[in-house]
Amino acid sequence: MQRRDFIRSGFQLAAVTALAAPSDILKAEADLTKDMSFDPSLWMGDLAIVNANVYTLDPRKPKAQAVLVRNGRILLVGSTSEIRSQARGIKVLDAGGSALVPGFVDTHCHLDTTANGLAGLTYDEWFDNPPQSVPAMIAKLREIGAKTPPGKWIVANGVIASAVPEKRLPTMAELDSLGIPNPIIIRDNGHNCTFNSMGAKLKGLLTSEDQANMRWKTNGWPVRGGFVTRDDQGRPITAYDYCGVTEDLFTPAEQADAVSKMINKHFVSGGITTLCQLPAMGGRNHYYGLQMLQQQAQLPMRIRAYFTCPYQNSVEQILSLGLARGFGNDMFRMGGIKIFVDQARFGGGEITLDEDTENPSAFNASAGQRMMHQFDEDELANLLVQIQSRGFPVLMHVLSEAGTELCMNAVKQLRERRAGLLQLPHRVEHWRPTLENAKKMKDLNMFFSIIATAPNYPADWAQSPGTTYRDYVAAGCRPVLASDFAGGYHQLNHPIYSIAKACNEQSGGGDAAAGQAIDFETALKTWTLWAAESTMQAGDRGTITPGKLGDFSLLSGNPGSMKQDALMTLKNDVTILGGKVVYER
Repeated sequence: MQRRDFIRSGFQLAAVTALAAPSDILKAEADLTKDMSFDPSLWMGDLAIVNANVYTLDPRKPKAQAVLVRNGRILLVGSTSEIRSQARGIKVLDAGGSALVPGFVDTHCHLDTTANGLAGLTYDEWFDNPPQSVPAMIAKLREIGAKTPPGKWIVANGVIASAVPEKRLPTMAELDSLGIPNPIIIRDNGHNCTFNSMGAKLKGLLTSEDQANMRWKTNGWPVRGGFVTRDDQGRPITAYDYCGVTEDLFTPAEQADAVSKMINKHFVSGGITTLCQLPAMGGRNHYYGLQMLQQQAQLPMRIRAYFTCPYQNSVEQILSLGLARGFGNDMFRMGGIKIFVDQARFGGGEITLDEDTENPSAFNASAGQRMMHQFDEDELANLLVQIQSRGFPVLMHVLSEAGTELCMNAVKQLRERRAGLLQLPHRVEHWRPTLENAKKMKDLNMFFSIIATAPNYPADWAQSPGTTYRDYVAAGCRPVLASDFAGGYHQLNHPIYSIAKACNEQSGGGDAAAGQAIDFETALKTWTLWAAESTMQAGDRGTITPGKLGDFSLLSGNPGSMKQDALMTLKNDVTILGGKVVYER
């Protein structure tokens, strides 16, 4: 059966028919009298894919023509004739010569804030269309307030401080001047926020005394992390990386409904089959909502659950649960922990390291973007020792070379203190290290991730200067591309596009620096094999190998017969999860 006929026949589409219907999630919370479980066989199918150019990424058999999946896992990889002879009684998909690649693994995504923005739970238009000025922001918030029921949170997100001529967020006084009966939080690029008095009071940040007394609701331990600047009267100006203040603003049902409306269009459609989720607005309600979706068969995506520390949870709080990495099932597992190592971006200008992290006056709009470290080397090393004792890999949020070196030194200390034990692949997020530091990270079994570009990213979000992919790979490093989707801006998450960008220099519309483009198969590893290795998932995904999950992306053409610049026209045609078709373009 040819590919289009195969899809139109309706074979195995039962798994995704629920996604096409309007969600009923908001009408009923999960049935708490039942276990929050589901039938995993829903995503375990039988399927033969033939006449494909299979990029296995398995050095033992790098290329093949066909794949056989039974009960959701790969049984056989070989020639078309071999697979056809073993495919009696099951449907066969003829790929027509197109490339079949492993399902993409997005190792850094904030599904909660992305879904909330796209569903209208938050106002995220300032990502696509940044505000023109602070007064323009206030006018828009007044308009939003007129449509919002009293007492309901108003959350607005976007690229704000660097976009407006004032180079700042609205003040509390300006937000209070609206006179609306709603708590307000304005989040700048997902990290820094400001509020009106009602919002600050509800979140325990109105006064420095309130802030000092903040405790985790679960265990009463002090909240660590973040930094709040205050004016001469003690009122908060900006909360830097207090992501925890946005915890529990929406119910699990609201979160689930938001995800159900966008997961196919923005993730499944791109060939993504595994998503490492890092909640940016709190994990409790969000993760509960995702489990509701899985219970109702409305989430065709494997979730690897991460927890953000120290802003949303304390490390001790997570470890005290007694759970280990990998706990769960093939559709929802514990993944690891994300730690904010440095942050505090505000305003425009070049990022610089501020050594005096205890000096509040160091953080102001006129100074441009500044950096503060949340830990010293010994503190971070002690934290890594704690976390690694439960087998969790750590993603470390870093936006400076000095922050990268801090992470490297802490991991080196960890290796020395735990010599002889398994060296978990801890990872630095977002920062492209110097080649010298990248080599040191490789020797420490560390990875680093790079934010991938999407087809309609704003022009000024492009990697500048271009990425030195070729040098990284030649040195034996394994860079990882990830979406870092964090808001409701209306681009689509298509890994194949960012893979193609790595195959082309900036002068030709790509992301690579001059002389730094890499070949397609190498670039493919940034979203598959290396992504899986960096998050300790390579045992069952990342390559097309017998025994691994039957997750694939069937592309619109064959990269092996295309010029480098033509790769950017490639699309994901079919997404296959566990041998079941869950998306067709």
